[in-house]
Amino acid sequence: MTGLTAVLMNDTRPNNHHGCSRVMDVITEKLAARGIAVIGSAPVGKPWDNNENFLEALRRADVVVINGEGTMHHGARKGAQMLQVVEHPDRGNTPVFLINTLYQDNPPFWRRYLRAMAGVSARDSRSAAEMSAVSGREVGFCHDLSLCGSDLTGDERRSGVLVGESVLREVSSGLAQLAENALGDRRIAIKWVEHPPARRLRLGARQMLEDAGLGRFFYTQPMLRRVPTVAEYAHELRRAELHVTGRFHGVCLSIATGTPFLAVRSNSWKIEALLEDTGLGTDRLVDLDALPRAARDPAFHRFSEQEAALVAKAVSEGQARSDALFDDIAKAAKG
Repeated sequence: MTGLTAVLMNDTRPNNHHGCSRVMDVITEKLAARGIAVIGSAPVGKPWDNNENFLEALRRADVVVINGEGTMHHGARKGAQMLQVVEHPDRGNTPVFLINTLYQDNPPFWRRYLRAMAGVSARDSRSAAEMSAVSGREVGFCHDLSLCGSDLTGDERRSGVLVGESVLREVSSGLAQLAENALGDRRIAIKWVEHPPARRLRLGARQMLEDAGLGRFFYTQPMLRRVPTVAEYAHELRRAELHVTGRFHGVCLSIATGTPFLAVRSNSWKIEALLEDTGLGTDRLVDLDALPRAARDPAFHRFSEQEAALVAKAVSEGQARSDALFDDIAKAAKG
């Protein structure tokens, strides 16, 4: 053990989201494998610059790791909050790495944050190209870290269609209708808790009215199942012939488990970019109105030989690239 330490920023575990949990587990495990202990973290969406516990850890850390994930797009305030750590006096000269990040349509002045970092890595080639152009430095990419952890494949017998959900309510509602029309045998959410109790209280009557107005909104449906662990979620995917989802991490974990899928676009280019980078193309990316027909098509209920090879390659490629990335982080932490 080297006794090195790190702080994590944009810790997405509070989202109660199996994809995010998997990513954070991979980050901490890969750091630990290189002798780097995490001594502090800044949760997604929470101010960190007035959190004395975090700032004290920041002052002691050998490296700062920002998990960009899906936060750095369209100039999101919480994305800028995380990047500003490079200019905070308590950082001193500690190297900062922005990793696993989508980067889309952000303000030009964000380049100053990227240029001040010891390392920058995207999770897709589109984001890598945009960050390279903005920052004037070459930025590479590694598939989302949910593809880069322990093996999630298994030998369960597959049957039926598993219907997921989306960060976009209109897509979630459309997926609910798909299941109601008997095209889905089972339904599951990638978030094991929709809203923490305190947030439900804050949302109040307005949120309840919005949900009621959607009628068939996904989260109100009795068929919906939630499971509390990534392992159980992966098990449900491995039991399905087909997973229909509007979630980026729903696609990632389908690939990780070798599960055929159909995907609906999300709130950024993240799903399209993943399919491009893995070589799977856009055949499995469908519009809502095309879903019923596609979900009935037996061809989508299995991977072709070429698709199966590309899925296996994405996982092995993700492992290799992520290991190289964390080797660079460890090297910088050692000074």
